[in-house]
Amino acid sequence: MSVSPEGSVKRGPGRPRKDAVVVPPSLDDVIQNPDDIPPAPVEPETVLVHFVEDGLTLLGQVWYRGQEIEVTQGTDAWDLLVDPTSGMLLKLDEDEQIDRWGKRYFRNGPWRGKGYDTLEDPEHLSE
Repeated sequence: MSVSPEGSVKRGPGRPRKDAVVVPPSLDDVIQNPDDIPPAPVEPETVLVHFVEDGLTLLGQVWYRGQEIEVTQGTDAWDLLVDPTSGMLLKLDEDEQIDRWGKRYFRNGPWRGKGYDTLEDPEHLSE
């Protein structure tokens, strides 16, 4: 350590000041070649729909109102539900469903109504 003629203290090269702000290196300093950056992992897309109409057959099953189907990109079910002309069938909006099947069979998201298992047994059916 030395003292300048003005009276300020100068530190040697090996000792940073205690009040010095440490500036992290920029990405340009760290990355020499941008092509060396590995791509960020991509989460597979998942589609969840609930059926609002009975009778659509997908994946070898007839789907009924209130049932849900969730498929993830990269699975066999996803591949079976991709149509070469219209893309992922479960992503069709209301108009596209009507154009394809004549009515709307499903909506995006989970079923918000009651399920069949929550219905009470009416007296006239339990005899």
